[in-house]
Amino acid sequence: MIHNQNKAYIGTKVILARPMTNQEFAKEKNNAFLGDIKDGYRVEYPDLYVSWSPKEVFEEAYRLVTPQEVCLINDQFGNLSDEEKAPE
Repeated sequence: MIHNQNKAYIGTKVILARPMTNQEFAKEKNNAFLGDIKDGYRVEYPDLYVSWSPKEVFEEAYRLVTPQEVCLINDQFGNLSDEEKAPE
């Protein structure tokens, strides 16, 4: 009998993101772009790693922070500009 040793986990992380197509992201990274243009998000992680995520994947995994959660972000990213804060 095989015992499944996998356990379920839920991860959380605070990121900065803005809407951006995969074509715009490729241009930002000075990479050639081949293929279909897709909507998505440019994502910046606390360690400054930057990636692109398809819109559907991003919106399933993330939500805007509330004004009360801004202090958590300030702890990870430093003080946010007004543009980076969640709308009140």
